[in-house]
Amino acid sequence: MVRILVADDSPAIRRCLRGLLDHHADWRVCDEACNGKEAVERFQDAKPDLIVIDFQMPEMNGLDASRRISEKQGMRIVALEDREYVSGKFLSEIWEITAEEWNSKR
Repeated sequence: MVRILVADDSPAIRRCLRGLLDHHADWRVCDEACNGKEAVERFQDAKPDLIVIDFQMPEMNGLDASRRISEKQGMRIVALEDREYVSGKFLSEIWEITAEEWNSKR
């Protein structure tokens, strides 16, 4: 069973992701976070195998949260972004912190 932490500031996106991910027999959303700070805190308690994280969130953005999480333990991270155009610098920062994949919400 793959345990997944979903972090997004939109309750609708979190609900949608939970529905999609929990539909898979071998995946389970073990926790949710509504901002980057909460994602870091929940990561320690939930001990997920994978994090699906939005990079535009309040309090602490997903990029900074992913950096903090990857410092503590190598973690598989799938990055979500709501921009039509993402710069090469942004993508290189995602890969630098061990993001496995980048996906646009659009």
